[in-house]
Amino acid sequence: MIYLNLQEDVKLKKQAVLLGDVAQLTGIEEQKKSKLMQLELYKFQKEKEKCIVLGIIDIIEKIHERYPNEVIASIGERDIVVSYEPKKKAPESVNFMKIFLVCCICFFGSAFSIMAFHNDIGIQGLMYQLYELFGLQREKCVPLLEIGYSLGLGGGIILFYNHIGKRRITKDPTPIEVEMRLYEKDVNETIIDNAARMNKEE
Repeated sequence: MIYLNLQEDVKLKKQAVLLGDVAQLTGIEEQKKSKLMQLELYKFQKEKEKCIVLGIIDIIEKIHERYPNEVIASIGERDIVVSYEPKKKAPESVNFMKIFLVCCICFFGSAFSIMAFHNDIGIQGLMYQLYELFGLQREKCVPLLEIGYSLGLGGGIILFYNHIGKRRITKDPTPIEVEMRLYEKDVNETIIDNAARMNKEE
């Protein structure tokens, strides 16, 4: 028996979709396995198709065309989204401008959100009340509360996002990685549902 484990989604830079690109095989001798891994399942039409959905039934039929007597058991996904992304090398200046633009949007957008939040809760008035609570005059002392609050806010953001540059603080996935994974999963499910609906309509 051949055990077939499909991946959830695959992104390819080549037009030919091979079985080895989308699945793992076990329970089969190595010689036969190497041949099956090179089995072509689909070929993208250049510049026309960007994404297809391959079902487990279609893949099993392709395998049976070469090995009709094999028993195949699926232990993974039922459907897989395969995306064709031809390699396009953009100029370094274009990439730099994109990164710079995204950094500016993130920086100024975050700064505006934080300032708007502080304005809503009246953080300045709260700071003055804390100074008065300790018997201090804000105008005559070092703004220790503001400095401590700013350092704490920056440190909290770094700890929340779990990395500084390319260095991770812990091995856990960052919140952005978790949200991106959930987003990709929702997109794949929508693509699969739309493909199934189109097949029913046909």
